[in-house]
Amino acid sequence: MLAVSLTTQNYKSRSESELWNGPDPNSALALIVVDVFRFDLSYALRTGKPPQFFIDPISWSPIFDLPSPTSSGLGFSVEDVGGQSSSPSNLSPNLNFLHEPKLLVIFQDLLHFTALLNAPSSDSSNYTPRLKDTEYQNYICSIQYRLLRLQDQLTSILDESTRLAMLALLTTTFQVAGQRAKYPHLERRFREFCRATCTGVPSEVTLWLLIVSAMAVFRIDGEDAEWMAESWRARIPAGWDWDDAHKRLRGFPWIGVLHDEAGRVAFEALCRKAQDSGGI
Repeated sequence: MLAVSLTTQNYKSRSESELWNGPDPNSALALIVVDVFRFDLSYALRTGKPPQFFIDPISWSPIFDLPSPTSSGLGFSVEDVGGQSSSPSNLSPNLNFLHEPKLLVIFQDLLHFTALLNAPSSDSSNYTPRLKDTEYQNYICSIQYRLLRLQDQLTSILDESTRLAMLALLTTTFQVAGQRAKYPHLERRFREFCRATCTGVPSEVTLWLLIVSAMAVFRIDGEDAEWMAESWRARIPAGWDWDDAHKRLRGFPWIGVLHDEAGRVAFEALCRKAQDSGGI
């Protein structure tokens, strides 16, 4: 039987069925569908070629009816960004950094989707899924294929970096515990666009891009250490600790049960690298 597992950095995994609340998420049909989605995303991110199971035509309409993001400032639309509320309307960051309307809709959909997954995880001892299996599959499929369809269509460097970060985030939902798959195309393209991202990007956006890339794509102790540390040192306030960073990361697409521990490890490693290479 195919098992799709969710993982954190300390190898504490949860099966994907824990995020489902349907009649039989482990049925043969449900597992085949999940495997097809996983294969298609992996194939596209490894090769850069179009996926094999495109749903055509694709609708660019939002899945969720979301409120418009705040239009002023560079911060978040919540009064207390550290609040634990998982309501998407309470977690929406300012989205002025995105230029392509289609990407903005997808970002909001992924933000809402991850907020729904986060809602029952505030008490890990009493995890109660809120999504049915068909809902989970449909949301992932819609977000995944719309992001893949936008390849080579975005003119903004930051838009493309954000698209790649969202795809990288999706790969973490089916990582096998303790392992990380290699995606050569995603790695090359994400490195190119992250390094080229302009210096005027809000610190919160840079934080999310670098943490997601560290969790899903790059190895902080590998060939990407130098440029990641340089970007971190230049754009992330030295006074932020993990609590400060975590509050801001929760305002972006982020699944607490998967990313909190892995994100903390990545944050601490990037802080050390920035300091060791001539930072604070």
